[in-house]
Amino acid sequence: MSCCGCCACVNESEVVMIERCGKFDRQLGSGANCVCCCCGDEVAGVVSCRLQQLDIACETKTHDNVFVTLTINVHFKVIPEHEHDAFYSLEDYKKQINAYVFDTIRSAVPKINLDKVFEQKEDIAIAVKQELSKCMKEYGWEIIQVLIADIEPDPKVKNAMNEINTAQRLRVATVDKAEADKILVVKKAEADAESKYLGGVGIARQRKAIAEGMLIPFLLSLRRCLNLLLRRLWILFWSLSTLILLRKSVRSLVLLQSSFLPLVMVLTVQVVSVRACSRLMQA
Repeated sequence: MSCCGCCACVNESEVVMIERCGKFDRQLGSGANCVCCCCGDEVAGVVSCRLQQLDIACETKTHDNVFVTLTINVHFKVIPEHEHDAFYSLEDYKKQINAYVFDTIRSAVPKINLDKVFEQKEDIAIAVKQELSKCMKEYGWEIIQVLIADIEPDPKVKNAMNEINTAQRLRVATVDKAEADKILVVKKAEADAESKYLGGVGIARQRKAIAEGMLIPFLLSLRRCLNLLLRRLWILFWSLSTLILLRKSVRSLVLLQSSFLPLVMVLTVQVVSVRACSRLMQA
């Protein structure tokens, strides 16, 4: 806001409080306004209608006796048509908001443990907003949002938590590594067993092929031997038959000396038989 004699220029999103002889007279909006200094008008103050932010650092104790520092961001602004209340109701509205935030935080956080503080920070922020909205509305201020920007434990506690987290992660990493080694050993054993099995199958097939390759020549040789044996048995059979016939012929010759013709015929048959056997052997 700038003043030049009896003229006051008010900036956008601002409201100027005018007092006459120490008493509130009126409020001026943005733009050029007339201020009668000769009548006792004076500017008492300026109220901003913009959204404002207040950063508060609150230290408190949790249920498990750990001191933490919470950084709270409070977003607030003046309720339209309540600029008079916002300006005259409180001497220092920021200190008032700070006091309400401290009271709410220090009544909510000591009921929960440190881990729950991190998990329930949204619930804590909602509780702070509800308490501030209820208390500051009658003074002409609207609480838009409350955010818990940071939760900072004591440095020693923070280091201890980091060490615990590191130990847990190392333990999980060790277990995972052991499981990986176990899987590797099992897979290696399975691969070795599969390799040996396939090697055995290959050797068995090789031996089978060798046996089949040796069986065919053996069967051919056996066939030739059987054929030769049959031929020799056939020759032996005919030889025995010939001897038997000769023997009978000799007996017949002794008994029947007068019958020369039958003997000649028998001998002729035997000679023919012998020649037939010789031809069979040569074949």
